Amino acid sequence: IFLARLGRALRGFFHPAAGSDLLWDIRKVAKTRPMLAHIADAGHRAMVERVIDAFEEHAAPVIPGLRAQIVHNDMNSYNVVMDAARPEVVSGILDFGDMIHSPLICDLAIGAVYRWPAEGHPLAPAARFVAGYQSVQPLEIEELGILFHLIRARLALIANIASWQAGRFPAKRDYVLRLITEVWTSLERLDGLSPADARRYFLDHSKPE
Repeated sequence: IFLARLGRALRGFFHPAAGSDLLWDIRKVAKTRPMLAHIADAGHRAMVERVIDAFEEHAAPVIPGLRAQIVHNDMNSYNVVMDAARPEVVSGILDFGDMIHSPLICDLAIGAVYRWPAEGHPLAPAARFVAGYQSVQPLEIEELGILFHLIRARLALIANIASWQAGRFPAKRDYVLRLITEVWTSLERLDGLSPADARRYFLDHSKPE
């Protein structure tokens, strides 16, 4: 819900730097292909390459037609402040340094990534997050149609960039790889889903309560 409210608050805002070329832009995940060489495990490397291939085939052609605005672009758990007295309430949002002009659905996909799948359907936590978002900001059918590809693309970005940074900056290895176990687990679980099944799951399970 808080991410949807932030999106509404940012609607109409613009800044010349919002068009900057940012490495963490989901739309440009294909540009990180050279970083695949830094992923040591061949199976993981092939999995990330499949994600990028699918993104280019199914999501990239759709993205230019989607509604866009300036978005936060890094809504992970480290950038959210919770109310100490009411831990279920978000009291603040941090780190606006990655803000860009991008499709609104990309911002939602980033937030959904960090709802790590545990038991049950691998998209269940993300679908609950999307349902909360839609209670404030309903999504268009085209946006839901590529959400699965966007989520996987963000995971691929994390895997590629973190692996590259770990090799380039050994002193920061532990920090840049702090989420890599969750990333690989998520990618592996999502790898077993077809885009059609994922789309249907979001359509059926992300309706606002």
